[in-house]
Amino acid sequence: MGKVERIQVPSEDRERLGKLVKDRNTPQKLVWRSQIVLLAANGIGATEVAARVGKSLPTVRRWRRRYAVKGVEGLLKDATRPPGRMPLTARKIEEVAGLALNEKPPNATHWSERTMAARAGIAPSSVHKIWAAHGLKPYLTRSINLSRNPNFIAKVEDVVGLPEPANKALVLNEKSQLQALHRTQPGVPIKTGPLNTVDSIPSSIGLSPVQREILNLIIQHQASVQGSAEPERVILLWSEGVSESTTAQKLCVTEDEVKTLRYRWWASTMRVAALERKLHKALSDFVSLIFRIQNEEASSETALYSSERSARTSSSGQGRPAEHKDLRPATRALIEILHHKPNVYGINRSNWTQASLAVAFDRLYGQRPSGSTVGRLLKQAGLSWKTSRRVLTSPDPHYREKVELLLKTLQSLKFDEDLFFIDELGPLQVKRYGGRSYTAKAATPTHPQYQPSRGSITLYGALSATTNQVTWFYGNSKDTARVIDLAEILFNQYHAKSKIYLTWDAASWHGSDELVQWADTLNVQNRASDAGPIIEFVPLPSSAQFLNVIEAVFSGMKRAVIHNSDYQSEEEMKTAISTHFRERNEFFKQNPRRAGKKIWEIDFFQDHNNIRSGNYREW
Repeated sequence: MGKVERIQVPSEDRERLGKLVKDRNTPQKLVWRSQIVLLAANGIGATEVAARVGKSLPTVRRWRRRYAVKGVEGLLKDATRPPGRMPLTARKIEEVAGLALNEKPPNATHWSERTMAARAGIAPSSVHKIWAAHGLKPYLTRSINLSRNPNFIAKVEDVVGLPEPANKALVLNEKSQLQALHRTQPGVPIKTGPLNTVDSIPSSIGLSPVQREILNLIIQHQASVQGSAEPERVILLWSEGVSESTTAQKLCVTEDEVKTLRYRWWASTMRVAALERKLHKALSDFVSLIFRIQNEEASSETALYSSERSARTSSSGQGRPAEHKDLRPATRALIEILHHKPNVYGINRSNWTQASLAVAFDRLYGQRPSGSTVGRLLKQAGLSWKTSRRVLTSPDPHYREKVELLLKTLQSLKFDEDLFFIDELGPLQVKRYGGRSYTAKAATPTHPQYQPSRGSITLYGALSATTNQVTWFYGNSKDTARVIDLAEILFNQYHAKSKIYLTWDAASWHGSDELVQWADTLNVQNRASDAGPIIEFVPLPSSAQFLNVIEAVFSGMKRAVIHNSDYQSEEEMKTAISTHFRERNEFFKQNPRRAGKKIWEIDFFQDHNNIRSGNYREW
């Protein structure tokens, strides 16, 4: 029999490790680490623990020792490890850079990454990083042309040695342009007409919608795959009239590069226009082949109307819109346009109208139906205008888990357990309130917007989910101390219960360390003496007050005793509120019913993103 290896785990650590094991969002490595510690704390040997969690014996012992030294925090983080490959020393980096600058490789004109790696005894990738960091490019060389004139040095000294005041000089070439050209590019034929230079291009150019769209698509694709696309951005900025210097600053390139890109585009303008014409003709032929759209505007309009009328007649007998396969190609083309945003077609709108759909159809297929025809075709397809419905959401990253915990807790309540919805109301000012009331048609009830306050009250309330009874008291502020007071009242009032759950919103005083410590201390005492219920918290997601049923109770109380009221003192308002709650509690004692309606349906919140916003009293 193996030796029992027990480790000491405090109750706080047990609770925290238990939560990590139960939480479905916990990474699996943290789950089995927590299980190792919990099993070892129960006196289970390392061999048995390894069999239960499916890990090796050294792994179990390693994480037992890690917890004994660093506690729970040691389980959450992996220990640092030395790198698999030692970093290069400064001496080695200096050696690689010096070889690239001062020496040449044997039997080669320049260094490559592989030859340098073989010489230095490191990886080619390391050579690449060193060269990039130092801006070295041994594979690139620059050459200059020197004159063969025997008096070259003297003539250079005459030009360079001009006196300081002479800041302008005229330099004449003693040979013809053709001879100078033959020195660097022999065999180049002479071209007639004016020379095409970078200086001859305009300061701004015009781009067609097709050209602009293609350039934007290239920029979007390369930005998501490779990075920025400078050539396309240079042309777009050129079309907007941006200067060369400003373009170079925006794109972090040199002005010479901007000039070169502009010249290359300007020199290819005719080719771009010809390709655009071919593309437009090919698209027109394709649309004519697929959608069978007439070339003439009138015949197209007539065909669209006749198809809509025939489809409407055929579908009216069935009482439903035409199937997608029964729709005319023009209708399918409109539906395809609806699947994209208007700005895709160069229309500055965020939503579609019949007129903008007609414009997009014209830009795509070269024909423009009327707005009424677009409306008829879309109606035939079963489409209509609908306003977006606002749904209830929560920014809490653990929204789904917290909702499921609440619903499961409600569903699994035992006969000697209870759950309380807790919230605060106020401060409520003691003043005259407005509200709905029966009045004559010609009369309109009013109440002053600005009026002196006669005091204020803050109400703390708890609603029993099983008996629909309200427990309440009044305080002066919203803080942790008042929440503890309410919890103590519930503890004494429901002392016969074995466990009570408290659920509330994500207010700061509901999750304070003081409140958690108070509940832990009370639970330890109750478990030791077996006197009184255990208290557990079921926090609601942030911005999810619609799940707190007591919100509806407070809303009904305000409609009953606050709206249209004009109390003269705080005591008078407190008396009215307390009377309302006492009468309500008595009613549900005579007519038992649990609190809330739909919140007890465990499948109600399955579609977490489709819960209608608005009145949630019925929940």
